[in-house]
Amino acid sequence: MTISKRTILIIGGGGFIGNALIKQMNLLFNLIVLEPDEKKLCVIEESGAKVIIGEIKDINLIESLIKEYKIDTIVHLASGLIPSSEYQEFQEELKDIENAFYHFDALNPDIKVKIRI
Repeated sequence: MTISKRTILIIGGGGFIGNALIKQMNLLFNLIVLEPDEKKLCVIEESGAKVIIGEIKDINLIESLIKEYKIDTIVHLASGLIPSSEYQEFQEELKDIENAFYHFDALNPDIKVKIRI
């Protein structure tokens, strides 16, 4: 009996936390990393994860990644917010995150357990 690895989409894996998480998780899972910053590409690729350059706002890209790689789980780590960000910027980023999860849910109706933090 072959047990396949879960496939996880990590959104924004180029930062300190994302990089550490990818290094630990890459042995146990198939990782697809959506990273908007091309400068961080080399660091992520060293871990062996598949890296896609793109933005969470690109819903067509999110949908195609979910379908193509049969994503089981999404871990969102990206943020363009800084302490001086306006509330409207926070709302816009939250909307992008919610859109990505909405499409994930729509494409994966058989997944019953969903955790939102």
